[in-house]
Amino acid sequence: MEKTPERIKGRFTWVPPDKRVDKLGLPLPPRPSDKRRPLFWLVRDGDALYFVNDTDETFGRVSSASGGFVTVDDDTVSIRKSAGVAYLNVQPGEAVKVDEYDPIYDSDTLVQPQISIESPGVGRVKFFGPVEKGGVRMDAVLLWDNGELGRYVECTAEEETV
Repeated sequence: MEKTPERIKGRFTWVPPDKRVDKLGLPLPPRPSDKRRPLFWLVRDGDALYFVNDTDETFGRVSSASGGFVTVDDDTVSIRKSAGVAYLNVQPGEAVKVDEYDPIYDSDTLVQPQISIESPGVGRVKFFGPVEKGGVRMDAVLLWDNGELGRYVECTAEEETV
Protein backbone atom coordinates (compact mmCIF):
# COMPACT_ATOMS: atom_id res chain seq x y z
CA MET A 1 0.00 0.00 0.00
CA GLU A 2 1.46 3.38 -0.93
CA LYS A 3 2.06 5.72 1.97
CA THR A 4 0.73 9.22 1.53
CA PRO A 5 2.15 11.89 3.87
CA GLU A 6 -0.32 13.26 6.38
CA ARG A 7 0.11 15.66 9.31
CA ILE A 8 -2.52 16.08 12.02
CA LYS A 9 -2.56 18.40 15.01
CA GLY A 10 -4.80 17.90 18.05
CA ARG A 11 -6.59 14.65 17.12
CA PHE A 12 -4.73 12.23 19.40
CA THR A 13 -4.57 12.59 23.17
CA TRP A 14 -2.90 10.04 25.43
CA VAL A 15 -5.31 8.34 27.83
CA PRO A 16 -3.66 6.26 30.58
CA PRO A 17 -4.75 2.59 30.54
CA ASP A 18 -6.48 2.90 33.94
CA LYS A 19 -8.73 5.69 32.56
CA ARG A 20 -9.73 4.03 29.27
CA VAL A 21 -13.25 2.95 28.34
CA ASP A 22 -14.54 0.45 25.80
CA LYS A 23 -16.46 1.25 22.59
CA LEU A 24 -19.70 1.58 24.56
CA GLY A 25 -18.17 4.03 27.02
CA LEU A 26 -18.03 1.50 29.84
CA PRO A 27 -14.88 1.28 32.01
CA LEU A 28 -12.38 -1.45 31.21
CA PRO A 29 -11.28 -3.89 33.93
CA PRO A 30 -9.25 -2.15 36.65
CA ARG A 31 -5.57 -1.58 35.94
CA PRO A 32 -2.81 -0.10 38.06
CA SER A 33 -2.46 3.67 37.82
CA ASP A 34 0.50 4.89 35.77
CA LYS A 35 1.76 8.44 36.32
CA ARG A 36 4.19 8.34 33.39
CA ARG A 37 3.46 10.33 30.25
CA PRO A 38 4.66 9.26 26.80
CA LEU A 39 7.00 11.60 24.92
CA PHE A 40 6.82 9.65 21.64
CA TRP A 41 4.12 7.13 20.83
CA LEU A 42 2.38 5.37 17.97
CA VAL A 43 -1.38 5.25 17.51
CA ARG A 44 -3.48 3.29 15.03
CA ASP A 45 -6.40 5.07 13.37
CA GLY A 46 -8.21 2.77 10.93
CA ASP A 47 -5.58 1.39 8.53
CA ALA A 48 -3.10 4.20 9.29
CA LEU A 49 -0.36 4.32 11.92
CA TYR A 50 0.70 7.72 13.30
CA PHE A 51 3.76 8.86 15.24
CA VAL A 52 2.81 11.43 17.90
CA ASN A 53 5.31 14.04 19.13
CA ASP A 54 4.15 14.73 22.71
CA THR A 55 7.21 16.80 23.63
CA ASP A 56 7.80 20.56 23.71
CA GLU A 57 10.42 20.25 20.97
CA THR A 58 10.16 20.59 17.20
CA PHE A 59 11.86 17.67 15.47
CA GLY A 60 13.98 18.54 12.44
CA ARG A 61 13.13 15.26 10.75
CA VAL A 62 10.97 12.20 11.42
CA SER A 63 11.17 9.28 9.01
CA SER A 64 9.75 5.79 8.98
CA ALA A 65 10.28 2.31 7.61
CA SER A 66 8.95 -1.09 8.56
CA GLY A 67 9.86 -4.69 8.23
CA GLY A 68 8.53 -8.02 9.30
CA PHE A 69 8.11 -11.66 8.50
CA VAL A 70 5.55 -14.30 7.67
CA THR A 71 5.59 -17.87 8.92
CA VAL A 72 4.02 -20.74 7.01
CA ASP A 73 4.36 -24.16 8.59
CA ASP A 74 8.11 -24.45 9.30
CA ASP A 75 9.16 -21.78 6.79
CA THR A 76 9.82 -18.12 7.55
CA VAL A 77 10.00 -15.37 4.96
CA SER A 78 11.30 -11.93 5.93
CA ILE A 79 9.65 -8.88 4.43
CA ARG A 80 10.90 -5.36 3.99
CA LYS A 81 7.97 -3.17 3.21
CA SER A 82 8.40 -0.25 0.84
CA ALA A 83 10.29 2.80 2.02
CA GLY A 84 8.49 4.95 4.51
CA VAL A 85 7.75 8.64 4.62
CA ALA A 86 9.88 11.53 5.90
CA TYR A 87 8.67 14.75 7.51
CA LEU A 88 10.53 17.97 8.30
CA ASN A 89 9.83 20.24 11.29
CA VAL A 90 7.37 18.04 13.20
CA GLN A 91 5.79 20.36 15.77
CA PRO A 92 4.92 19.59 19.42
CA GLY A 93 1.55 17.83 19.63
CA GLU A 94 1.64 16.94 15.95
CA ALA A 95 0.99 13.44 14.60
CA VAL A 96 2.46 12.25 11.30
CA LYS A 97 1.38 9.17 9.36
CA VAL A 98 4.23 6.67 9.27
CA ASP A 99 2.61 3.53 7.89
CA GLU A 100 -0.55 2.06 6.39
CA TYR A 101 -1.72 -1.50 6.86
CA ASP A 102 -3.77 -3.54 4.47
CA PRO A 103 -6.37 -5.47 6.49
CA ILE A 104 -6.10 -8.51 4.21
CA TYR A 105 -2.47 -8.69 3.07
CA ASP A 106 -0.94 -7.63 6.40
CA SER A 107 -3.24 -9.72 8.64
CA ASP A 108 -0.84 -12.69 8.74
CA THR A 109 2.35 -10.63 8.67
CA LEU A 110 4.30 -9.78 11.81
CA VAL A 111 5.17 -6.10 11.28
CA GLN A 112 7.71 -3.95 13.15
CA PRO A 113 7.58 -0.15 12.66
CA GLN A 114 10.87 1.76 12.65
CA ILE A 115 10.88 5.48 13.44
CA SER A 116 13.96 7.72 13.06
CA ILE A 117 14.05 11.10 14.80
CA GLU A 118 16.52 13.97 14.38
CA SER A 119 16.48 16.96 16.71
CA PRO A 120 18.90 19.10 18.74
CA GLY A 121 17.55 17.80 22.07
CA VAL A 122 17.21 14.12 21.19
CA GLY A 123 19.97 13.80 18.61
CA ARG A 124 19.60 11.11 15.94
CA VAL A 125 17.85 8.02 17.24
CA LYS A 126 15.94 5.11 15.74
CA PHE A 127 13.10 3.36 17.54
CA PHE A 128 12.09 -0.19 16.68
CA GLY A 129 8.47 -0.61 17.77
CA PRO A 130 6.78 -3.77 18.99
CA VAL A 131 6.34 -6.61 16.50
CA GLU A 132 2.64 -7.35 16.11
CA LYS A 133 0.61 -9.47 13.72
CA GLY A 134 -1.10 -7.10 11.29
CA GLY A 135 0.85 -4.11 12.67
CA VAL A 136 0.30 -2.04 15.82
CA ARG A 137 -3.32 -2.66 16.83
CA MET A 138 -4.09 0.30 19.09
CA ASP A 139 -1.15 2.28 20.42
CA ALA A 140 2.42 1.76 21.54
CA VAL A 141 4.63 4.01 23.64
CA LEU A 142 8.13 4.44 22.25
CA LEU A 143 9.60 6.58 25.06
CA TRP A 144 8.20 7.62 28.45
CA ASP A 145 8.90 10.95 30.18
CA ASN A 146 11.12 9.20 32.77
CA GLY A 147 13.45 7.94 30.01
CA GLU A 148 12.16 4.35 29.93
CA LEU A 149 11.46 2.70 26.60
CA GLY A 150 7.98 1.37 25.91
CA ARG A 151 7.15 -2.31 26.15
CA TYR A 152 8.93 -4.39 23.46
CA VAL A 153 10.62 -1.25 22.05
CA GLU A 154 14.32 -0.94 21.20
CA CYS A 155 16.28 2.23 20.51
CA THR A 156 19.64 2.89 18.88
CA ALA A 157 21.66 6.05 18.35
CA GLU A 158 22.36 6.69 14.69
CA GLU A 159 25.76 7.68 13.39
CA GLU A 160 26.25 11.04 11.73
CA THR A 161 26.61 10.65 7.97
CA VAL A 162 29.09 12.74 6.04
